[in-house]
Amino acid sequence: AMAPGSAVPATGRKADRALRRKVYAAIGKHKEISAGDISIIAKDGAVTLHGTVTDASQVGAVAEIARGVDGVTSVTNKLTVRKPLGGM
Repeated sequence: AMAPGSAVPATGRKADRALRRKVYAAIGKHKEISAGDISIIAKDGAVTLHGTVTDASQVGAVAEIARGVDGVTSVTNKLTVRKPLGGM
């Protein structure tokens, strides 16, 4: 275990949480995307997106937003499009 207070580069759980918050904040600026249905896992700069979006175009859009966040080194996109209730 690392001694508390030792100088650690921006990796580890604290950095992962901070990065995750930054990605959520970036997605949150796009009002058409429902960030509440998206779960984000960040690990040492690698971000994985899970969850659903309402439109197929948002799958790529969310990944692009995540890629643009400072500190993100890679994005794994596992988003799916939520089928409308009652189905089409």
